[in-house]
Amino acid sequence: GGAPMYAVVPTFELKSAVQSNPLAWGYNNITVTLQSNMDLKHADGSALTLTGLTSLTAPTPTVALYNVTSSSTLSDGTTAGYGYFSNEALYLAVASGQTFYAYRQYSFWFTVVNPNHIQPAPTIKVQANGTATFLAQTTTSQTTPLLGTSGWAIPGVIVCPKGRYAPAEQGSTADCTPCYRGSYSAAVGVMNIATCAACPANTDSEPGDTVIADCRCNVGYTGAGAYDCTACIPGTYKDTNGSATCKPCVKGTYSTTTAAVRSAQCLSCPLYTSSLVGSDEKTDCICNAGYSGANGFQCSECPVGSYKPINGSTPCTLCAIAQYSGETAATDPATCKACPAGSSSPEGSDVITDCKCNLGYTALSDGVVCTACVAGKYKASTGIGLCDSCVPGTYSESVGAFDISTCLGCPANTYAPASSGARTACTCNAGYNGADGTACVACPTGSYKAFTGAGVCTKCAAGKYSEEPHAVSQSYCRSCAQYADSPEGSSSGSMCICADGYYGPGTGPCVPCEAGSYCRLGQKGTCSANSNSPAYSPYQANCTCNAGYTPPTPNALCGSCPANTYKEASGNTSCSSCPANSVSLRDAATSKYICGCNAGYYGDLGGPCTICPANSWCSRSQKYACPPFTQSAAGSDEQTDCHAKPGYSCDSGEVCNLCSVDNYCPGGPPPNIFGCPTGKQAPQGMSAETQCVDKDTTCTTANAEKLFGGSCRCRGGFWGDVPAGAPCVQCTAGSYCPGGNVRASCTPNSNSARGSAFAASCQCNPGYYVDAASTCSLCQPGKWCFGGEVNTCPQNTGSPAGAVSQEGCTPLPGYCSPPGMPFVPGPVGGWCDSTGKEHPCPEGMTSKAMSTSQDNCTHIVATPAPSTNTSNNTDLQRADSGNCGTGSCSVGFFRRACADGGECVPCTTPALDNAEYTSAGVPYDKDQCAWACLEGFVQASAGKCIAGAVAGTAVNETVQEPEVLPEPESGEVFTPILIAAVTAAGAGVVLGSAA
Repeated sequence: GGAPMYAVVPTFELKSAVQSNPLAWGYNNITVTLQSNMDLKHADGSALTLTGLTSLTAPTPTVALYNVTSSSTLSDGTTAGYGYFSNEALYLAVASGQTFYAYRQYSFWFTVVNPNHIQPAPTIKVQANGTATFLAQTTTSQTTPLLGTSGWAIPGVIVCPKGRYAPAEQGSTADCTPCYRGSYSAAVGVMNIATCAACPANTDSEPGDTVIADCRCNVGYTGAGAYDCTACIPGTYKDTNGSATCKPCVKGTYSTTTAAVRSAQCLSCPLYTSSLVGSDEKTDCICNAGYSGANGFQCSECPVGSYKPINGSTPCTLCAIAQYSGETAATDPATCKACPAGSSSPEGSDVITDCKCNLGYTALSDGVVCTACVAGKYKASTGIGLCDSCVPGTYSESVGAFDISTCLGCPANTYAPASSGARTACTCNAGYNGADGTACVACPTGSYKAFTGAGVCTKCAAGKYSEEPHAVSQSYCRSCAQYADSPEGSSSGSMCICADGYYGPGTGPCVPCEAGSYCRLGQKGTCSANSNSPAYSPYQANCTCNAGYTPPTPNALCGSCPANTYKEASGNTSCSSCPANSVSLRDAATSKYICGCNAGYYGDLGGPCTICPANSWCSRSQKYACPPFTQSAAGSDEQTDCHAKPGYSCDSGEVCNLCSVDNYCPGGPPPNIFGCPTGKQAPQGMSAETQCVDKDTTCTTANAEKLFGGSCRCRGGFWGDVPAGAPCVQCTAGSYCPGGNVRASCTPNSNSARGSAFAASCQCNPGYYVDAASTCSLCQPGKWCFGGEVNTCPQNTGSPAGAVSQEGCTPLPGYCSPPGMPFVPGPVGGWCDSTGKEHPCPEGMTSKAMSTSQDNCTHIVATPAPSTNTSNNTDLQRADSGNCGTGSCSVGFFRRACADGGECVPCTTPALDNAEYTSAGVPYDKDQCAWACLEGFVQASAGKCIAGAVAGTAVNETVQEPEVLPEPESGEVFTPILIAAVTAAGAGVVLGSAA
């Protein structure tokens, strides 16, 4: 129009400015909210500048704007949604085709970087440039009045926007004041408070509200606003103005107030109760789970042993049977814990010890796991206690049984122990058999069953019988008569038969079969003459020829072994010949040791026999040296076969002396000494007539001689003092005279012939021998001494001290011999007298070997059977692993193999001679018994014994022979002077001393 125009003052309000991160060097999001009182358009070149971003920098000059209301409205001048950051300010232009509308709030945020210190909240200011668009009449400001109307200022007139008024009394300086709370004004330019209209009942508004629609429901009321607000019902409240709905009282509270305006008006339910959201009555407060009581009142906790899983007035639920709970106010059925296995408790139990064992279960205390009564037991009470056993003879297969009726009786003839848990525990009684758990049947006669349970009846062992049905022990199996036998399972005594080697009725007595007979099936037969069988022999074939007997032809009767043969063992073998040059010393010889050497031979009994050498003689199988100074031809068998050597004279078999003076002795049997011819003389020891020399006539004294031109003296064999005129006297017996006036006596127990000239002429008396000291000692026992030599008595003989010949050697007790033969042990069935002569025992009598008197002969009787022969001692085992009799036999017996009958029979290994068995078989079922020599005998070989010597000297003991004097060579002449020289030099042995 034509009126002057005043500039319009644009107004910008910074509604808010907030930073996100004040930390040093941190990225900081700055959020701002702007509002203008005029429209800003891109076409008008409008732009805004935000200043006050002190110390802040941007990551890049172009800064992104983040917000749906501004991202497309503002730009950096080029690109919408961005600003340009420079010099601590953010430059914003209105984007192309966009309008920044007046009175509309625009919010956005952008990112900057903080400085090196805490960033205080920035003080942001807003500046604008460009061209603004005028506002319409109705456009108002929130704070400052606009001047004029229609966009033009009218000086002096205040124009207030809607919802405000300017007190007239303040004039042009008045500010526009908001209408009071609970009112509104739609007029512009209002100058009086009266234009602020009150909101309808139960509503309210904010100061400056402009329309009735701004009147919102009061607290305690709800609705769309204005005339649509209603009071909040009991159980709800509303503590804000507006159209919001009423809030319900929270769970556990209630309210009876209408139009409640705050939550405090929702009262808490009584203790241990709860209510639903929005409860409007106290009775809506019901007991919590785990508590009980009336609605609206304080509730009580559920006691131990109960629970209540839901809210409400229902009573607490008791824990079920077989459960317990120690918790109060329990809400979960799971708090009721199950009783231990096998136990139970009443409803509502509160401790584990309320859990007591069920029927059929057992434990030693309450509250523990109870074990089901095992099969075979039961328990008729609850609680602590042991299970009762089913009585013997009953069984129960029920586990956890609680009544005695579960114990069932066993089938017929069976039995079960107490507490039996299965029908199969009912086993057959002794004497009955059958499967476990079934009725059993009686064992038949001839059998027994000593144990309960399954199993067959055991037959009575062989040798026993039983006439009792359902026998319960082996004792019902009666033994057959001793030494009788019966088949296994025998049901009658008539089935007993005497064992092989016995005879008699099977019912007894069974008599042992004597040696020399055979017995089988209770019958007895007798061996033929000169044959024998061991005791207990069952077969005629057991009868064999005795030792010393043999059948001359097969199947013939036994005849004695011929002369010069022997047979050591019983049996039907042929007799053996005695060793060469020996003969048997009795008929029916039983050993080669009965064979003695022939006359003129020597050796031990049984050979070998050696021909007697020259200068010795052999008698009774013993070799002896010929007496001193005698000799014999080989094969000589008597002492008298020993004849004088040349230069000596004696009877045959006697000790010879040197041929006496004035004689010559050619040797040989008598006569063997001859006088020298008349006028001749000879010294001792001459063997031929040619050795006789002329007598010495130079001396007048008889028997004197002159040697080597000396004086006359007595010649050898004489003595006397010739020079003194004494005669020469012949040397007396028991002394020797070497010549001259010398006469020496022989040593004690020796002698010499009359006229002896040499000491060697002194020979030990019979019964004495030359000992190591060259003296004559008494002959020792068991020896005989002759001519100073020691001779051993023949085998199996002895002698007293001082024996002078073989005839002084007498047989040992019990030894016999034919004349001139060796002595051997006396036979069984006879006896030997003190001279060694053999005598038979009377008819019907017998004796042991080596008996010495008829008093030793006893009547023949059967050998009693040893009681151990039928032992069934199962502690022993057979060497052949048999299962027949297993008892050890008596001494001298062994048990035969099962295949041969298993009975005890005499040992035969080793065969004995002068010995006896000392044990049963070793092992007991082998033919091998220990043995020992009889008294007075010593071992020669296995089972063979020969007689020992008297006085502790063993047979064939080597005896140290005494040293004997050397014999002079045949034909050698010893003169008295030479003999004296030999004697003086110490050569030879001097047996005399000077008289």
